Amino acid sequence: MIPDQEDYSSLDGWYMDLTKIILEGRKDSNEAFNAIIEQMKNKIYHICHGFYISGYDFDDIFQEALFALRFKAIRDFNADLGDRASLSFENFACLCIKRHLSTILKVSSKNKQLTLNIACSLNQAVPISEDGVTKTTLMNFVSDEVVNHSLSTEDKLDIAFLFECLHESLSVKERKVLYLYAKKYTYKEISSLLTEINSRSGVNKEINIKSVDNAITRIRQKAKSVSEELK
Repeated sequence: MIPDQEDYSSLDGWYMDLTKIILEGRKDSNEAFNAIIEQMKNKIYHICHGFYISGYDFDDIFQEALFALRFKAIRDFNADLGDRASLSFENFACLCIKRHLSTILKVSSKNKQLTLNIACSLNQAVPISEDGVTKTTLMNFVSDEVVNHSLSTEDKLDIAFLFECLHESLSVKERKVLYLYAKKYTYKEISSLLTEINSRSGVNKEINIKSVDNAITRIRQKAKSVSEELK
């Protein structure tokens, strides 16, 4: 059972005990982490709304913010060390989140340029699951209209890395949806599986059928956009 915030004279004292629970890996560590998220939710949302990262929707950016909170802020915070003594936990956590998202933004910009130097066949299997093992091809996903239009273009090199360009443009959630969709799961099954994944990760966020449908629509739109850009 996590401590009650009302029992503390300062908010940082409460945070310190919650972070201790998490770092020690106690059975209520997920509950402690969720309590920190709930307390800081508005500040985290505010930070996330300030970032636009190509290939990421707001949910993806929020998940990255939670990663920074869990594996950077909570891990590194110590109110007794040097300059950090003047920072509250919340201020330190916000700083960690901003730095993490800024790094992702810089990497994303570099990857956008690198994509133009990568080539792979439309029929070449490309990993779309996080384990890097399960693969699919653009042929198995985009419509015949898009593929046929691409195949009719004169420059075969443009076609060669169409799927790699698409893959680079997808957000983390979109890649997960694409993986499950390519495996012939229904929208309802994809919704349930992604919601379960969130739950196991300590994130209390439901992925409904409408969200899955929107993700697939975005994937198709991105596939068409990439095809048109390479035409």
